[in-house]
Amino acid sequence: MTTIIFKSDELINEIELNGHSGYATKGSDIVCSAITTVTFSTINLLEKINQKFNLEQNEQNGFLRLCLDYQLSDEQTKKLVQVILKNLFDTYEVISSDYPKYVKLISLGGCHD
Repeated sequence: MTTIIFKSDELINEIELNGHSGYATKGSDIVCSAITTVTFSTINLLEKINQKFNLEQNEQNGFLRLCLDYQLSDEQTKKLVQVILKNLFDTYEVISSDYPKYVKLISLGGCHD
C-alpha cells in the first residue's frame, strides 16, 4: 500500500509518499504509475514557476518527501503553489477512492478543503 501524507499549517508545506501500492508487479502497476505521473508532473511544474523545495526519494523503498520552502516566495507564487498542490491532493483523492486497498491519503492540517 502507498500512504500519502499532506502536512500543512496555513500552507501545504510537505508531502510524503511511502510504500509501493502492490496492485501489480513492477512495470505493470497502474496505481503506482498514476501516482508517479501526477507527482512528478507537479514537481516539474513547481520547478517551472521557480518554487523552492527540497526533495528526498528512495525509489527502491517507494519513498518520496517534498518539502516546500516559502521564505523567498511572493504572495502570488504562494497562492499559485497552493492551487497546484490542492490539485495534486484532489488527484490523489480520486486514485485512493478508486483503489482504496492500495492507496491511503492522509491530510494533517486542513488546507485541502
